Amino acid sequence: MTGATSTRSAPTRGAIAALAALAITALSAALVLALLTVQPDGSIFNPGPAVTYGLPAVKVVVDLAAAATIGVLVVAAFCVPVGLRSWNRLLDAAPWCSACWLVASCIAAVMTSISLTGPVEANMLGPSLAQFFTQIAVGQGWFATILMTATISVVAFAARGQAGVAAAAILAFAALVPLALQGHAAGAGNHVTATVALWLHVAGAAVWVGGLAAVVYVATVDGRTFVALVRRYSAIALAGLCAVTISGLAGALVRLSDPAQLLTTDYGRLLSVKVVALLLLVAFGWAQRTYVIRRFGSMDAPALRRRLAFGSLALWELVVMGVAMGTGATLSRTETPGGQILLATKAEQLTGDRLPLAPGIARLMDAWVFDAAAVLVVVLGFGSYLYGAIAARRSGSWPRSRMVAAIGCAVVIVFAFCSLPGAYATFSFAAYTTLLLLGGVLSAILVVAAQPIRLLQTVVRLRGDGSLGTREWTSWVLGSRAMAVPLRTPWLSACALVVLLGTVFLSPWLGWAVQDPVGRTLTTVLVFGVTTLFAASLLRTLGEGQRLLAQAVGIAMAVVLAVGLLAVVVAFVPGGILPAWYGVTLPALGVTPALDQLIAAVLLWAIAAIAVFVLLLVLGQRVVEARPESPRPERA
Repeated sequence: MTGATSTRSAPTRGAIAALAALAITALSAALVLALLTVQPDGSIFNPGPAVTYGLPAVKVVVDLAAAATIGVLVVAAFCVPVGLRSWNRLLDAAPWCSACWLVASCIAAVMTSISLTGPVEANMLGPSLAQFFTQIAVGQGWFATILMTATISVVAFAARGQAGVAAAAILAFAALVPLALQGHAAGAGNHVTATVALWLHVAGAAVWVGGLAAVVYVATVDGRTFVALVRRYSAIALAGLCAVTISGLAGALVRLSDPAQLLTTDYGRLLSVKVVALLLLVAFGWAQRTYVIRRFGSMDAPALRRRLAFGSLALWELVVMGVAMGTGATLSRTETPGGQILLATKAEQLTGDRLPLAPGIARLMDAWVFDAAAVLVVVLGFGSYLYGAIAARRSGSWPRSRMVAAIGCAVVIVFAFCSLPGAYATFSFAAYTTLLLLGGVLSAILVVAAQPIRLLQTVVRLRGDGSLGTREWTSWVLGSRAMAVPLRTPWLSACALVVLLGTVFLSPWLGWAVQDPVGRTLTTVLVFGVTTLFAASLLRTLGEGQRLLAQAVGIAMAVVLAVGLLAVVVAFVPGGILPAWYGVTLPALGVTPALDQLIAAVLLWAIAAIAVFVLLLVLGQRVVEARPESPRPERA
């Protein structure tokens, strides 16, 4: 695929200067807002109505600008043909949406500082803001958001092809992480689960709301691709709906202890408003698919009638979405029904989570957490795979062994993140080791065994209008130079996997992965990705002769040996693994750190060996499938 060039003739330096002027204007407006609170006696008064009511309003603007940025980039990436007028218009709109995100973030950051600091001398305004942005966690989050949105503005302006759009979209989703860390997940139990759920909630809403706004914008610019545009956005909206619903359910389960609190508390009533808004949006989405796509999707239908049908429903959807986002901004400043959770023990104060019951076999039945990310991956990933596999079996044949691998992968992910390992991962090194090896290594090998890429190529047709769908993006990624080297050199991907595991378990990285939601998520994703490359690189050797097949088996066994040596090192680390952390959490559970460390080492080698054994089974099955069948003698 080749990148498209824009028809815009404005120089890059002029755009960067304009973005810099916007940033300066935003900071100036924020400082003016702060100075307006200075009283004649030289002090800053306590937050009044301007901050109390203005901060939620500005946060709504931040959310809307973030949603517009992400929606424009997602629609450009998946719905619009490359190089057409609508594509160029979307790429022209992306940097200005991110610039509005930047301006609103600057103002919201200063208003947040005013709401937290209280009375401050006028000559201490600058140092107070500097301290807020550098030493306070909320201020550091806002500062990171400001830097990332400024970067998105520059990247989105320079993006003229697929690589630039992908980079800008990834940065936009990453910029939502500080917003999630600032949200109302910090005071909830199971901080990691609540924070990840909040990020998914914000990201799903941004894709849903911003995508709809971008579709409306494109429909007004170019009506030739209206039918295909609405149909493709419908699939994106379904993914956003699943993300919002699952993450919202996870957040409600963490913060509400009784369903009656939905009606008896302020937090519950605001949450009920969001639930009603979600149900209305589901009804609007069903109406879009039923009336707009099916009845007016034919090009024989009058264009004006199609646009009126879509526009009326889209307008109501945007209104309801705005109400939901405004309610969410107020909800983030509303105290949860139980208030701040009282963390009595030292282990709870260290981790920020409630202390679970003592571990044991019985915990396999009652130690459950609702991990929104894991459930969303299973619902979207396994659901899409199952739908495609059924279609493939109807049109031809799809081996049952691949279906078994997909089902096994879904079961492993749910067990790793929603059962005992996920519930104890913050408190126990053995539990976190189990979570990482099951969710990052074994599940990756099962995914490769299920062959979702081949299923995608079998079921989904290539688009002929120049737009980029899931199959086109997958082909572009797999055909890139960055993927070619590890896929063609199994020993390199094997070394990368062993080195990565050693770095995670024997360096300060482990503390970041255990204690921080971002660290845990990125570590799992990285281990999953490297393991996928390792397994896929071994499978590629099947078509290259028996000699390379024997070499692949040898590499797999070498990985088992290397992980075994790593497990021995982990078992006898001098002073123990993270003594300042596990030395507090494990005694609170009635477990000695030395025993937990030994169990973790055994599980590290055992799960890795099981994963490699599964990979060898897959290699053997591929050899049998590739072997030509001998002709059977005819019966007399």
